[in-house]
Amino acid sequence: MAWRSEQYLAALLDLEKKTLQGWRRRKDRGDTKRQSGPEFIRLSHRCVRYSDEAIDKWLAEQPRTPLRRRRGGPGPGGPKRRAKR
Repeated sequence: MAWRSEQYLAALLDLEKKTLQGWRRRKDRGDTKRQSGPEFIRLSHRCVRYSDEAIDKWLAEQPRTPLRRRRGGPGPGGPKRRAKR
């Protein structure tokens, strides 16, 4: 079992470390209504680790949301742009 750092998980998820810290605070307070991250262990007040299994499980539980194109941008269904003359 491999244990990953906060920096590793933040880079993997393309999030700020502050986001992970906020999620952990919610778990510590027992707030289950808002999103929280994978299970973790706290080795000290500054050292937190996430197991690969906990990360994989959490990712599998997340809803899949399709990426949306910007309104009016190129692509199917978007408005056609006139060619400049």
